[in-house]
Amino acid sequence: PDIILLDTILPNIKGLRILETLLPHLEIQNIPIMLLTERMRLADRQLYSDLGITSAISKPFDTIDLAKQIATKLNWDLEF
Repeated sequence: PDIILLDTILPNIKGLRILETLLPHLEIQNIPIMLLTERMRLADRQLYSDLGITSAISKPFDTIDLAKQIATKLNWDLEF
């Protein structure tokens, strides 16, 4: 994939648990990771940074803003 967009709250599993499972795989080490989350406290943001998450987007979010952030991470030249 070009980017990983992961929600922290999923049915039956936490998004960060999925991320911990993915991180050891060398194939994804250069893929930007964007996290959708309701938790944006300073300690949470530090944890996300430590895990290699390049962006944490708080919910609820604006879909146009999310699309712009994804386009920026992928170096797409799009007009919104």
